[in-house]
Amino acid sequence: MDELNDRQRKYLQALYECDQEEERYRSARASRGFYDRTPASEWRWIMYGPTLPHSSLYSQLRKAKLVDQGTGSTWQALEKRGLVKCREQLDPYGIALLLVQITPKGRKYIRQVTGIERTKPAPKGQLRERQWAALVRLYIAGEEGELSDEMMLGEKSFDWMRTLLRLRDYKPYPLMEQFSNNNKYRMRISAFGREYYQREWARYRELYPNIEAPEPSAHII
Repeated sequence: MDELNDRQRKYLQALYECDQEEERYRSARASRGFYDRTPASEWRWIMYGPTLPHSSLYSQLRKAKLVDQGTGSTWQALEKRGLVKCREQLDPYGIALLLVQITPKGRKYIRQVTGIERTKPAPKGQLRERQWAALVRLYIAGEEGELSDEMMLGEKSFDWMRTLLRLRDYKPYPLMEQFSNNNKYRMRISAFGREYYQREWARYRELYPNIEAPEPSAHII
């Protein structure tokens, strides 16, 4: 196989990370009793879009300034090498959306070039880095919370399915709650979420040192 260029590797790695996040998400739900018999050949299809709100994959590539007129040819080059599969899906308005799926060959390639080992399941209940980052933002926002549109579509947005929904549906109690204020939908940290943040802050600081999370004792709600 021809060596991938830097852009192609970044596309493939972004897809790999989304694929692994989906795998962890499903494993976590299964551990809580929410079993889904959808075969991996189906759930491994990752939405690129573009959609609104942006998909996690699109957001990663846009943040890296890799979304441009060459996007289609980059996916095609990866598909030609057998590292990904591509297909289109029409939205309700007839607009074609791109879905991509990393192949076993693609996952193997990324692990080889990056030295990534197969991901071990995270301890039950542990938040992923982006989930912790979203909780930190809501903790800082306090009771006023954040506009839902800003959380999902803003410059520093979060994926709804794998991040914000995870906070809302966290067990045994939600870490985030949604509410309406002046006819605008907002999100805020729940009482349990605030308690969780204060109790787990030190552990997550060690896990995700790149997330700027204020020390609970130094922050006034």
